[in-house]
Amino acid sequence: MAYNDVGNRWLMEVKMGKKYLVCGACIVGNMGGAALYESFFSQVDKKDKITILSKYPKDELPVCKEKGYNAYKFNTIDMLLYGLPFFVFGSLLKLLHLPHKWMARGPLKLYYENDVLVDFSGIAFSDYRGFSDLIINMLWFFPAFVSDIPIIKISQSLGPYQKKSVHFCAKYILKRIHIVVTRGKNSYNETKMLLPKKRHIYNLPDIAMCLEQASLEQCNQILEQIGLKGKKYVVIAPSIVVDERADSEFYRKLIKKSLQKVYKITGFPVLLIPHTRGLSKALGVDNISDDLTVCNDIKNYFKSINVPVYLLQGRYDAKELKGIIAGAEFAIGSRYHFLIASMSSGVPSLALGWGYKYREMFELFDMEEFVFEYPGFEENTILAKVTELAENYLEIKKKIETKLPNIKKESKKNFYLASKLAEKSER
Repeated sequence: MAYNDVGNRWLMEVKMGKKYLVCGACIVGNMGGAALYESFFSQVDKKDKITILSKYPKDELPVCKEKGYNAYKFNTIDMLLYGLPFFVFGSLLKLLHLPHKWMARGPLKLYYENDVLVDFSGIAFSDYRGFSDLIINMLWFFPAFVSDIPIIKISQSLGPYQKKSVHFCAKYILKRIHIVVTRGKNSYNETKMLLPKKRHIYNLPDIAMCLEQASLEQCNQILEQIGLKGKKYVVIAPSIVVDERADSEFYRKLIKKSLQKVYKITGFPVLLIPHTRGLSKALGVDNISDDLTVCNDIKNYFKSINVPVYLLQGRYDAKELKGIIAGAEFAIGSRYHFLIASMSSGVPSLALGWGYKYREMFELFDMEEFVFEYPGFEENTILAKVTELAENYLEIKKKIETKLPNIKKESKKNFYLASKLAEKSER
């Protein structure tokens, strides 16, 4: 794994009282985003301050208040109506060497009041995403370009940049970001090719590798509620995103056949986990997908078949989900951060994903043979690999556990880079 020239100098003790402004993910809905935030927050010093720019305020603000996080409404509509004009007129004032801070109102003030903007978008500036995603990837940064707050993109999948719109926008934004951290060799190489003169591009594992689990007591309470306490079980996490990209009938049939094969080989009950849940349908909310739709269909299918299938139907936070996933014998899933949670817990896993981000992560464990990417799904090949996983998961677990210490060590360097950048900012 490329550690580049971060070096031990980044690992020195840094001063207290830094102020982090975070954006790009969410604390509710998609638990991958919550895992990114919670992993970062757990490494912040108690004297430091965190402020969240919330794209989903109706759902997030009450949760943030409960958890003690500072959060401010800044959804996509706000970015377009306030952030974009601020960028246009603020840039003009800067060009004329005139003051511009006076223009900042509401959440725009935060771009002046904090030491560093930390972006957790997960996957950005990619040919795999739609045009609306491309615009959203950009909007966070326009106010920062006026205020001059330094920016770091925490480890995320970037590229490919073959589409003209993606290539142009990525080049414009990324060259203005102080530190860009990719999470895989493809993302790293693509970004180095896009910006050959940029120095601060690093390649580190996803920061969610370091997410802490909820307590054993909390996890046992959840397992007791669904009837799995004290039992060995397998976890499966379908994704509505893959369901929509692939042929829905084929994808759900593949999950059902995989589940049946798992039970036939092991006799273990299967727990379905919707890792992303829907958000309120409010103006400015751009993602309301819910994995529960697919999970319910699969569970209902097995009502008339003698296979014990359970569903984690309630809403749980990222740490609770990781604790439940960590208790499984092995895992099959299509959600990237579900697989981060399983692999970082030493749980052998198989990925049914899209894009190269899954393979990049599994390569850290020398387990890329257990990754299948749509549109390359081939039923017989996948079911053969499911069989191999079910029959050999204990041996595979030992292999994962030998890799984990170094992977988590590298993952923590995401925070040190952000912390060092905040330290250097004299605002």
